[in-house]
Amino acid sequence: MSYLVVAASVALFLLGFRFLQVPAVARAAIGESREAASVLRDPDIEEEQKEERLQKASLILFGKLFSMILRTVACALVSFLPLVAAAWFGLASEEEVIPLFYSWEVIAATVVAFVVVWRWS
Repeated sequence: MSYLVVAASVALFLLGFRFLQVPAVARAAIGESREAASVLRDPDIEEEQKEERLQKASLILFGKLFSMILRTVACALVSFLPLVAAAWFGLASEEEVIPLFYSWEVIAATVVAFVVVWRWS
């Protein structure tokens, strides 16, 4: 039962990650960073214009960072539901479930699942 709780928790985190579009926001931030770097390297753009564009890009990047943090926290909070429900109904205790999150099997499966979700997004 403990592995089922861990699987449900990881699945909810990944679904939230996908549903809340964390990878899409990260890709947009990477694109914004690349665009800012290209502006910085462009010799045809005046220094004042570069500074203005880079300041705008930095504000956009901070916004995307804040958005990614909030979305990830929301995913983490949702992922605790199976653990809380299992403890509430007496199906599995926290002492049984928490160590499983650190087992190599769960870590490996979670990494593979994250890669699939990231590519699928």
